[in-house]
This record gives sequence, C-alpha cells and structure tokens, in this order.
Amino acid sequence: MNIATPATFYRYTNNWKGSIQGWLPAKKIISPSPIHAELPGLDHFYLAGHWTMPGGGLPVAIKSARDVAMMICHKEQIDFNVIPPGK
Repeated sequence: MNIATPATFYRYTNNWKGSIQGWLPAKKIISPSPIHAELPGLDHFYLAGHWTMPGGGLPVAIKSARDVAMMICHKEQIDFNVIPPGK
C-alpha cells in the first residue's frame, strides 16, 4: 500500500508545508491582473499548471492546460472542439 503524506508532497514538489494545493493569494496581495499564460518576449511559450491560478491541485492544472489549448486554437484560428470521454 502506498500512502502520500504532507512529507511526501514536500519531498517531491517542495510545496509549502507539504500542501497538496498551490496557493491562494490574500486580498492585500492580489494584483489587478491575474498571472498570464504568456510572457512578454517569449513567442510560442505558455504557462500552465497548478501554480498559475489560485487553488491548485490536479483539477486546476487540467483547467489551465485546457485554457492554454483554447488560447492557441484561437490564435491559430482553429475551432476548439471538446470530445466527451468515451466517444
């Protein structure tokens, strides 16, 4: 049996205090603009992952990757079509 503890998450991810989540900014440090998926001066480079939006974890990482895929499709003028699982 494998069991993950906060020490496991800290060892493999170096997350603060072994948190399984990313981060949630306090009201006093929230900037007016969110973390952008693109960085100035880096063409065709996108950020996705659980550190790019508040909350973190696997669902947030998947959502940020989907958002980047949508952004790329929009820039390339390609329809973004979602195929339900099992189809």
